[in-house]
Amino acid sequence: MKDYEQENLGPCHYCAGSGIALNDTYVGQLVRNRRNAKHITAAKLATKVGISAQYLGDLERGHRNWRHYLVEQCLMAIETWEGGEG
Repeated sequence: MKDYEQENLGPCHYCAGSGIALNDTYVGQLVRNRRNAKHITAAKLATKVGISAQYLGDLERGHRNWRHYLVEQCLMAIETWEGGEG
């Protein structure tokens, strides 16, 4: 059992309980590169994952901290994107 489970606090928003913090700049570049490779606009991806385009832009530039669930949602949305949606 992890420490946060014993204290009933829930996992850390930065590391999702893994103890490993995300490199926000690297993750942002990764998401932006994959998004651009599929010709997906920031606005379309942001809408798909339920955030604003401004917030996604801030995340991609490393101006905000990524949450693990949001990285997963963005990468999954990009990976499964249909060609006509971009």
